[in-house]
Amino acid sequence: MVYSNSNTLKTELELVGRSREILADDFKRHKNHLFNQINGAKVLVIGGAGSIGSAIVQEIFSQKPKTLDIIDIDENSLVELVRFLRIKFNFSPETFRIFTLDIGSTEFQFFLKSQKYYDYVLNLSALKHVRSEGDPFTLMRMIKVNIVNNINLIETLDQMSVKKFFCVSSDKAVDPYNVMGATKRLMELVISCPTEKLVTSSARFANVAFSKGSLLYSFCRRFENFQPFIGPSDTQRYFISHREAGLLCLFSLVLGKNAEVFFPKIGNEIRLQSFPEIAERFLFQKGFKAHFCKNSDEFLRFSKETIQSDLIWPCYFKPSQTTGEKKKKFFSQILRQSICQLFLKLALSKIIKLSKLKKFMPLVLRSRALLIKDVGTKQT
Repeated sequence: MVYSNSNTLKTELELVGRSREILADDFKRHKNHLFNQINGAKVLVIGGAGSIGSAIVQEIFSQKPKTLDIIDIDENSLVELVRFLRIKFNFSPETFRIFTLDIGSTEFQFFLKSQKYYDYVLNLSALKHVRSEGDPFTLMRMIKVNIVNNINLIETLDQMSVKKFFCVSSDKAVDPYNVMGATKRLMELVISCPTEKLVTSSARFANVAFSKGSLLYSFCRRFENFQPFIGPSDTQRYFISHREAGLLCLFSLVLGKNAEVFFPKIGNEIRLQSFPEIAERFLFQKGFKAHFCKNSDEFLRFSKETIQSDLIWPCYFKPSQTTGEKKKKFFSQILRQSICQLFLKLALSKIIKLSKLKKFMPLVLRSRALLIKDVGTKQT
């Protein structure tokens, strides 16, 4: 897990080819309003110990809420997050609690119903890897975590008179080439459905540099163990820092109107990056020169001793073989892939049956018809 400070932020930005934050000016412009809304508020963050979750928790913590409850299934990461926050900020909300709970569990439902009120509730829990849809069992869990849990959560929060609900989305929700992206798009549809009182918003963003489970995070682990860097040679991504991810979520939470989805504006300051060029920068910062191997036999000849003595690090990048991945990712295009058509037809009706939100059915069904029409008529 990476916690944000000035040094890690500078390092992250340099490795992805930038010198300044893309949201720095926006934060200055809205700083007072953000503080006025969060200061003294009661906040619940679900999935708060992950990479993005801990980033938004830090931003919320800095605004001095009255109550901050954090839920995650990773007990160790929760404990470490608490230690980090107390040292960094030298401050603690009036009520500051952590709970090791699964959002889809009975225990979580009992917990939520035992709470009288929250101003803001954020859900950062998600299954985010394309490879997770490779087997039917994990795929079913992906649908439950990314969609069904949010349906159940919205139903409960709507009865609690919560001021605002935020749920994180993904750039994979736009023009999705995979089921994971389609689950996130469906999640966006779910939170846009009308409720009695609850106001909702979401955010899509690029890959978070060195977030837990990412390929760049894997570079750090490979470096610690003197192992070669391996990845796709033909894949490019937009990257943002942990703090930028946290700020974008905070902007959507506080500034977003009902059902709005925030995403970063792609300008001159942020450009597509390939994994080989980031690996080269990473190793240069560490005092090594990247050696790009032609095949797997070549990188196997490198030992820990030769790497240390020659200061040359083996790297092996080849064309991507991950099913459902796009060569480039963008933020705003129409759904057009046939997998979306199939998934929407099969999943939406089942999701509606799983939920008890019958008032959502007409809008979701209309959304399904619209999306399928777009898929069928879009010229590619």
